[in-house]
Amino acid sequence: MPIAEKIEEYLLLIDKSPEKNEDLASIFLMIVDALPFALSVNRLIYNDSDEPEDFHILYYNKEFQNLPPFDKENLKGKKISQIRELDNDLKIFINNCSQVAFTGSTYKTERFYQKLDRWYSITVVSPAQEIFIITVFDITDNKSLQLNLADIINNLESQLIIRTTKLQETIDNLEIEIAERKLVEQKLLEAKEELQILLKNEQKLRELKEKFLSVLLQEFRDPLSVIKTSVDLLRIINTNGTIDTIPAIFERMDVSIQQLVDAMEN
Repeated sequence: MPIAEKIEEYLLLIDKSPEKNEDLASIFLMIVDALPFALSVNRLIYNDSDEPEDFHILYYNKEFQNLPPFDKENLKGKKISQIRELDNDLKIFINNCSQVAFTGSTYKTERFYQKLDRWYSITVVSPAQEIFIITVFDITDNKSLQLNLADIINNLESQLIIRTTKLQETIDNLEIEIAERKLVEQKLLEAKEELQILLKNEQKLRELKEKFLSVLLQEFRDPLSVIKTSVDLLRIINTNGTIDTIPAIFERMDVSIQQLVDAMEN
């Protein structure tokens, strides 16, 4: 007899009453029945094409019977299709259980029952082909904590993004201010250099002015001397009464005055 049939026959015959079953297996199943999480042992049902289409519930504990889909119904020996409709989600679940029973792998998923506002973690393992065990844990508290933690993390990430953006804006503003200060410093340096050049040019202009004034004074000196001499001679002439020499003296005065005017214009 295949091991799957032996497991099915044995589990279907077991009575959970300790008065009727005092062997170690029954005691073990009583312990399983007292577990704080849901558990069921099941056997796959295949169609003519050797594809999984349903499964028998061979054994289950109290927590499994109290799950929302079953509502304390007697499940022993029943097909899952007799308990709930074989919708697409259930068919996918049966296929996953088939993979576990065939390969010995593990399948895990999480489900949310909106009516009860509860989260459940479902794990499927297999001790033998065609046989698989379903365990269901109520993870509502952990899930709520996880979701709250996710919200906290999202809020922290949002705050971090906002603060990072503000910090980047501050850095950008500082960089702009530093660039502007460097530009001001550069302009001040250029202005200082230009001022030094202007001061040097002013010094040169001052020197040229002094030279010009020196030359101008020299140019003025000779005509003025002639004018002064002519004036002195006029005084002498006027004193001596010699009138014939006056035109020549005035002519020299005109020439000297013209030289003075020419020098001033130049």
